[in-house]
Amino acid sequence: MNKLQAKTILNVLAVISFLGLMTYLLSAGQQKVASSAPLVLGTKTFINQDLYGNYITEGTIEGYDCSMLIDTGASTLVVAESFALEIGLPKLRRVMVNTANGASEGYLTIVRRIQIGNLQGENIDAVVVPNIEIPHVLVGMSFLKNINFEKSGRQLILQPGS
Repeated sequence: MNKLQAKTILNVLAVISFLGLMTYLLSAGQQKVASSAPLVLGTKTFINQDLYGNYITEGTIEGYDCSMLIDTGASTLVVAESFALEIGLPKLRRVMVNTANGASEGYLTIVRRIQIGNLQGENIDAVVVPNIEIPHVLVGMSFLKNINFEKSGRQLILQPGS
C-alpha cells in the first residue's frame, strides 16, 4: 500500500468517525432505542499498531469475521451497510448521515455479539452507513467505554472496565 492509498483510507475513516459522532450526538435528544444494557466481558487483549499508527485487528460481529479498526474518535461502532445486510443487523431507526458522497439515510442498530481478541461484547450501539465501502468496522466508544485501554509501546492493551 503506498502513502497516497494510506492517506486516502485514513481520510475516509476520519470522515466516517466524524459522521458516527455527529449521528450519535444529534440523535441523543430523540427517543432512545430500547435495548439491554451494553456489556463487555473477557480478559486482556493486545492489539499491535500498524505502520501507519492504526490499531487494526480481526474480530467477529454476530459470529461473522471482520477486520476492525480501534477508533477512539468514533462515538459508536460504524458498519458499512453491505456488511450489516450480510450479517442481518436490524434497522432500528433512520438517521441522516453525511458522507464523502453527500447526505444520505443511515440507521442505528444494536450489535448483539461482538468479539475482539479475548473480549466479548453484547448489546453495543452501532451506526450503519450506506453507499460506502470501508475495509474495517470502526470500533468506537459505544464499545470502548466499557473497557479500560492503554498504550504500551506499539501495542494497545484492552481489558474489561470496572
